[in-house]
Amino acid sequence: MRPVRRLCLPTAALLLAACFGYTPVNTAPAPGTEVRLRLTDLGTTELARYLGPRVVRVDGRLVENDSSRLRVSVQSVQTVDGASQPWRGEQAVDFPTAMYSSIERRQLLRSRTTVIAGGLAVAMAVLGYQAVQNGGGGTVSGGGNGGGNQP
Repeated sequence: MRPVRRLCLPTAALLLAACFGYTPVNTAPAPGTEVRLRLTDLGTTELARYLGPRVVRVDGRLVENDSSRLRVSVQSVQTVDGASQPWRGEQAVDFPTAMYSSIERRQLLRSRTTVIAGGLAVAMAVLGYQAVQNGGGGTVSGGGNGGGNQP
């Protein structure tokens, strides 16, 4: 059963990771939503003291929104060279509207989830079938002569 267990965890991790994506939105979603902000050049420059140098993208949870700014509990940042890293700040950051160019909302990608879940179900069925064929009908054998007193 070890091969089955070894395949289950990575497959489940892939399933969880592959099922979500970011889609553009025209207006800020409700607080509590996971969002991605793409910063303007001004945002990269002005927010460097909070986020670090050369940050162009921010992922986090929307805490508050109004007509002039978004307050985001930042979870990770991406720099201009494509490097992503967790953000270690302790407080939410304010993003005035001039500091970001777009908002994306994290959401479940239903079609990808369906395909991956179907593939996972087929893989698990095949592995289960192979496990039964390779050792599922065995008997338990014990050592010794069956007990009792024999001369």
